[in-house]
Amino acid sequence: MKMKQLLFLFLIVYLQVNAQDNRKYWHEGKLSWSDFREFKSQSQASELKYFFGYESAKERFNDTTIIGIRSYCYIDKVLSWVDTEQKSDLLLRYNQVIFDIVELYKRKLQSDFYGIPSFYYSDNIFQGVYFNCASEIEKFSNQSNNGTNEYVIQSWEERISESLDLVKLQKYPSIVRRKFGYGLHCGFGAGLFTGDLGTYFTPTINFIFGFDFAFKNWTTFLNGTLAGGSKVKKEFYSDYVWEKNQNVKFAIGDLSLGYALIDNKKFKISPFAGYGFTEFSLSNENKEDESVLLHHSSWIFGVNSDYKLRKRINLTGLGEYVETSIRSRLYVVPINHVGLFSGYSINLTVGINGFGNLIRINSSKKVQKFTY
Repeated sequence: MKMKQLLFLFLIVYLQVNAQDNRKYWHEGKLSWSDFREFKSQSQASELKYFFGYESAKERFNDTTIIGIRSYCYIDKVLSWVDTEQKSDLLLRYNQVIFDIVELYKRKLQSDFYGIPSFYYSDNIFQGVYFNCASEIEKFSNQSNNGTNEYVIQSWEERISESLDLVKLQKYPSIVRRKFGYGLHCGFGAGLFTGDLGTYFTPTINFIFGFDFAFKNWTTFLNGTLAGGSKVKKEFYSDYVWEKNQNVKFAIGDLSLGYALIDNKKFKISPFAGYGFTEFSLSNENKEDESVLLHHSSWIFGVNSDYKLRKRINLTGLGEYVETSIRSRLYVVPINHVGLFSGYSINLTVGINGFGNLIRINSSKKVQKFTY
């Protein structure tokens, strides 16, 4: 990197750091005259330069990432000033009330942002709140005669203070997950055969994919397993000679119903049972052999175990809660081809699962349905 580029980068970083130092936020405490520059003015006693706006925000709390819109307000200590000869406690209180009004409308703006249908509505919401804020400040300034009427200032101090107590600062709202859920997962694993099946086929290498459709604690699982790596261990005949060491493809499809016995911050364990089908097919270079199949339908049972890695809450748009987890799936399928062989296909896969719910903002302040 050239010297000019390094100097330019250093300048950008220096300006950003100093810009942050020049800001004062409402939660940092009451205003003091050290927050203002002093010089002689011919027009007015002081000016509080505040900035009020919003921005998209992504914050992480432990294993939870929250995506939303965050309102902000602060004063710029470089741009705010006071006339040296007109400094007084009353004038400082006047500026503090202005800062309190901006903080109040910042909180109102934040509340209005929760649950909006889309980020594109945010500017219209902001413009309305900003106009009301500016009107309130202008009203206060006129009534207090620009900070010279102590009685009016005291009255506004009390009123705005009460309003701030009522509109408590809530950085993020509590949420309620809706009853319906949906998920998608995929993974890899292995399978083995027991009984006569184990006599004729070697273990498999599995790829699994599937979908979850949930209502409360009940989940419908729709899954497919594609397995390879198996070979014929012992020659047998079924409308075709399955020769020893031939490659075999194996597939499982199932529709099952599960119930979450455990669903806490880190684990979700759901036994399930349902109905499925299995299919053996030869995998040879001879294309004519690809049509050689063995089908069977039967029940299936097993258990899903999800270890939750990450949670994401999107407070914009429709609102969504998503869990990303490592899913371990143990499932067993009985297979019985009359006159040939019988036994069980036992499979274990491990993969990634994403599960989500739409959410609604919890309007009740009595119950915190979800904590970060």
